[in-house]
Amino acid sequence: MSADHLPPDVSRDRMLGLVRRFAGLCEHREIHFLWRPWLADADDDMILQLAVCGRASHIVTFNARDFAGVDKAFGIQVVTPGQFLRLFRIES
Repeated sequence: MSADHLPPDVSRDRMLGLVRRFAGLCEHREIHFLWRPWLADADDDMILQLAVCGRASHIVTFNARDFAGVDKAFGIQVVTPGQFLRLFRIES
């Protein structure tokens, strides 16, 4: 994990703990939706399909603008990693 992506007040060990905790809550999902293309980038479509299949509440990405309209169409909030970490701190 690169220090470039860590918030200034979070250590590498603390972030790895968060990632491990988060991964422990995840479950494997197969994509069965074939309504592509919905977004401009096929790779983003795959992420959107997985989020819909998994009934995700959020998509966390540095490219939030690539997911424009997802919140209204699917009810999935698109947030940056920093925004998600702030939400995670509040909800934890």
